[in-house]
Amino acid sequence: MKRARVLIDNSVVNITSENGKLWLTDDGRVTDVTSAQWLPPKCAQIIGLAVNSARHGDECQVTIPENPILYFKLPNSLTGHNTPVQRPDQVNFYTPQAELVIEIGKAAHRVRKEDALKYVSGYTLLNNFTVQDFVKGYYRPPVKAKNFDGSGVLGPWMVSADEIDNPDALSVTTTVNGKVVSSGSTADYIHSVADVIAYISDFMTLASGSLITMGTIGGLVNVEAGDEVSVEISGIGSVTNSLVDTEAFYG
Repeated sequence: MKRARVLIDNSVVNITSENGKLWLTDDGRVTDVTSAQWLPPKCAQIIGLAVNSARHGDECQVTIPENPILYFKLPNSLTGHNTPVQRPDQVNFYTPQAELVIEIGKAAHRVRKEDALKYVSGYTLLNNFTVQDFVKGYYRPPVKAKNFDGSGVLGPWMVSADEIDNPDALSVTTTVNGKVVSSGSTADYIHSVADVIAYISDFMTLASGSLITMGTIGGLVNVEAGDEVSVEISGIGSVTNSLVDTEAFYG
């Protein structure tokens, strides 16, 4: 089963899709989402991983430490599929980053790696646009680089965990104006989904509804206002967004 949030006639509607055929609201009515505005899934908090692939470490010219590098992704940065994304003015390098996102379904505290996937209720994806100018090394968490307004495209679907056989073996693709600029697999992650849940839950409780975004597989490319960017993860779905300059974004 897949679930999502959309805005229809100025009302937020929760929808589900089963067997690829029906769009259902909470009360079971079939819903036409042709003209709906896609919203990011709700979440309790978002914890991000930085530099979780060797390829990305090489292109950022950093030595990757033993433990995951963490930061917080803030609510102001989130937006939905098919909505305009800000291309900030006065920055040199603004790059899309396709990332697998884990949803925690029940409180997780000191979870063993072998039990970690039992705490996952769903998976979605994030196009985590990043101002590479501000990425100076992992001792300075990339809060500014990854939290510009509307810079994180989350969704559109939250896919039930039971539909994903192996979250560590999903293909990941990024295209800009129809051209593939990055491709790889979640197998390229240094820290697996289970590794990350076990690591974080060892020092803090992951509340139900928490999201963990696993980081990019690498492939930095600068994008500009007017570009159309799509990211896709197999079994999860895809998001597509056009970039606009800061003035157009804020209207």
